[in-house]
Amino acid sequence: MTGRPVHVLADHQLMGEAVAAALNSRGRSVATMRWRFGPARAAVGPPEPGGSGPWSGVLVCDLDDPLSLAAARCLVSRGTEIWLVIAPGRVDARWGALLAAGAEGILSAGSSLEELYGALERLEAGEGILEPEVRSAAFDAWAALPEEIRQLVARLERLTASERDVLAGLRDGMPVGVLAWERGVSVATVRSQVRAVLRKLAVGTQIAAVAALARLEESELFGE
Repeated sequence: MTGRPVHVLADHQLMGEAVAAALNSRGRSVATMRWRFGPARAAVGPPEPGGSGPWSGVLVCDLDDPLSLAAARCLVSRGTEIWLVIAPGRVDARWGALLAAGAEGILSAGSSLEELYGALERLEAGEGILEPEVRSAAFDAWAALPEEIRQLVARLERLTASERDVLAGLRDGMPVGVLAWERGVSVATVRSQVRAVLRKLAVGTQIAAVAALARLEESELFGE
């Protein structure tokens, strides 16, 4: 195996496996991780993030959900490792949000696996993959958002992956008991996570937490 080990995180398993296979075919050591509003279970492979030795990360995710965007920002902002994000959509405030948080590069979901590999190599060599005007446009779009919207995203970043998952369930109208059953945990655990969500979002009720999420979904950040 050559080059830095690579962690591939994807919210769609088949896409993650395709990216991992493409990198592995080029002699890269690859570990895949399941992604749902944050990293979950790691497969056998290189040391998990935070382990010894430098590594690179490839995150394949959908940015149409505020919880996913917040989780992605939280991920790329930690550590000094290289993060390449592959996301659908166009250059907009969401791209700017990721770049501002620390993502080294972003590729459109329509890019080929060959383009992905080339982009990762360039980033690891210290080269940029976005034209200066594209980066500037993305940053400007993020900075132009109302402060309230950027603060809401920041609050969502404080949640753990499990807490984001619980908030997603509350948004779907799921009772605490059902959330506990689906996740294989106790009702007390889910209630504790709900309390953490309310505290971190600075709201007093579950309805207010869901309303804050809806405010983001309807904002300029996710507008077409």
